[in-house]
Amino acid sequence: MIARIAVILACQLAGEVVARSFGLPVPGPVLGMAVMLGVL
Repeated sequence: MIARIAVILACQLAGEVVARSFGLPVPGPVLGMAVMLGVL
């Protein structure tokens, strides 16, 4: 269960990094959830 929560947080972190790096108007956690959806 802890590993699954860690995966969710890692996807949110990745989305936040992408959003801030490229200056996107989309919030980082939204991008992270899109990444997680793509992984699924």
